[in-house]
Amino acid sequence: MGYLIQAGDGSVPDTTVSVTDEAWKDLIGHASEGGYSAPHLWELKRRDEPIRISDDEAKTLHRALSKALHTSLTDVPTIDPTGERLDRDTVHRVRYVLRHSDIHLERTPYWK
Repeated sequence: MGYLIQAGDGSVPDTTVSVTDEAWKDLIGHASEGGYSAPHLWELKRRDEPIRISDDEAKTLHRALSKALHTSLTDVPTIDPTGERLDRDTVHRVRYVLRHSDIHLERTPYWK
């Protein structure tokens, strides 16, 4: 299972990012180290419906991830060929999606 982060309906290029459970956990952990606090985004395993991330929350998460890229994420690889772990490229893609509006986050099964 994993997560799908999407801006709007996902029809604009590069406004959808899929991440694994482990990558999402790492991403939120690094954002927390950068000053972001969103406990409701940790426990998504129990939710079936998508969660809307407000524009203000998206801006705050974007800022925290930007900070983390220069601090706690400096030793993270640029690309993870397996796609299982968090890498800098994924962080940049998530940040790009967060710059849009109408952000949704949802759980995805293995087959998606």
